[in-house]
Amino acid sequence: MPKDREHRKQVTADRLASLQDRLREPNCIVVAVSGGGDSMTLAVVPHRILRPRAHEYHCTSPTVQADATERVHAFARRARCGP
Repeated sequence: MPKDREHRKQVTADRLASLQDRLREPNCIVVAVSGGGDSMTLAVVPHRILRPRAHEYHCTSPTVQADATERVHAFARRARCGP
């Protein structure tokens, strides 16, 4: 693996570990989920650590893409916490 790619992989792992450490502190967390990659990451990580004290919310409107809503619903089905 190229050195730059290996470095990015280590930085990502370090940031994920830092996020996981910080998420162990609160009693609960609420995440607004758009269905994009960033918000899905910020929904999945707390859910794995704090369940059932992690709550994810997603609103639909004409401006929200259907595939984003489907990603949120698929996550909820896998996590057994929604439609």
